[in-house]
Amino acid sequence: MKTDPTTSDLALNLWAYIDESSCMVYALAGKAYALPGRDEDKLAVLQQLAPTDHLTAKRHPLPKRFTVTDGQQKREGMAPPQIIRDNVADTFEGVFQFLDTQLPPIPDFLTERHTPQRIPQEPLFVFTFLREDDQGNITPLTTRELSRQFAVDQMKRDMMRTLGFSEADAERAAQQWAAEQDQPRK
Repeated sequence: MKTDPTTSDLALNLWAYIDESSCMVYALAGKAYALPGRDEDKLAVLQQLAPTDHLTAKRHPLPKRFTVTDGQQKREGMAPPQIIRDNVADTFEGVFQFLDTQLPPIPDFLTERHTPQRIPQEPLFVFTFLREDDQGNITPLTTRELSRQFAVDQMKRDMMRTLGFSEADAERAAQQWAAEQDQPRK
């Protein structure tokens, strides 16, 4: 972890777009920043920018190697959010490559050469899920409460679809599940 406040390093905001109706990730985005200071300071800046900077980042489809099966239908380029969260480096490889191509080289006027900038092997980043509804409205899941509500909504939909629960029963069961998740583990 770097703590020298006088150096600038590339740090990233990474976003995964979740389709609200299916609760599946279908797109990714990323943005690079040259930020000075300690890692804690850089993370604070990234967290402050995460809810809005996705609006100026290129959206990339989720790679086709990610698939979900819904009944008999296999859907490429979609994945449950947990899969993405657990595999950020692998999932965002194409986004990192794209960002590398967008970074300008740093000129050295003494040697008249340019040094290419590259995304670090293990970049400092903030990862944010973005929930998008069918109207294109986006809600960044930046707080614990928003993330919890999304998980409850996803669990509720799954119980209704796979177990045949009524909406009211699925809501109660999903809320109970979320409360159990909040309990400290023994």
